[in-house]
Amino acid sequence: MHPTFLARLADPSIKTVLLCGCGGGFDFLQGATLLPELERLGKRVILGSYSFGQPERIDDAAVVYTAETGAVVKQVLAHSSPPPDYGPEVHLASFLDQERPKSAPHFVYAYYARSFTVPALRAFYAELVQRHEVDAVILVDGGSDSLMRGDEEGLGDPIEDAVSVGAVASLEGVKLKLLCSIGLGADRFNGVSDAASLRAIAELTKAGGFLGAVSLEPTSPGFDFYKRCIELRIPNPRRHAFRRHVGTRSDGTWARVPTARGHRFRCDMATRSQRTHPSADPAVCRRVRRQTLRGDGA
Repeated sequence: MHPTFLARLADPSIKTVLLCGCGGGFDFLQGATLLPELERLGKRVILGSYSFGQPERIDDAAVVYTAETGAVVKQVLAHSSPPPDYGPEVHLASFLDQERPKSAPHFVYAYYARSFTVPALRAFYAELVQRHEVDAVILVDGGSDSLMRGDEEGLGDPIEDAVSVGAVASLEGVKLKLLCSIGLGADRFNGVSDAASLRAIAELTKAGGFLGAVSLEPTSPGFDFYKRCIELRIPNPRRHAFRRHVGTRSDGTWARVPTARGHRFRCDMATRSQRTHPSADPAVCRRVRRQTLRGDGA
């Protein structure tokens, strides 16, 4: 059985894919589970880290874009030097250079999630679409709070996800827009119930936005690629902060990487963007509205 989202990605007219984190932090890194399949399909991939780190603190990385909000975007490579407390972009670029030396150097765009409004993020993605001739955009959520509509008991951290979904849903000039939830259930620690996640899938399915799901088995190429990325040790001590965030237990099991296990769920971006309940948490709605309309980032 071939899920719809893979059939659409396999379209020969889709040559370049922009793969970005949906929420802040390590969401973009979960996209590593997709890279082997996108490579198999012959796609060129541009990586974006909608980061909780501040790109201004990354040395040896060029500023390639400045948003209307004043936020900067840096192009991070393996030789870039991140601050000691946060640097997953350098880690992924280093891993890709090691795994794919023929296509090195690899880079990741790094931009601070909480400095972007919907219009500002849409403008940046529009710039990337033009610069790299992007045909498809995939937002990756390492969890499921991106699926919440606002009337759930627990919402997780929905602000950054809501801004991403709004920006990409209104983005013009691309053939395909997908939201990928990797590790359904991983947001339990953040107050998002499995019942709310399953309800979201049911409602998106009814609306015609569900594009399939696959299990990410421990023996699959995507899981193996992601696991090797997480386990990579980089000699530079400034880069070890990554492993403090996603470290391993003494028995070798992973302490903080639940999102790579389980299911990968896809939905259509337009359908997801329309799924917001009128009785959603007023505080959340006000904050998203301020970011969207006034662009004050509060």
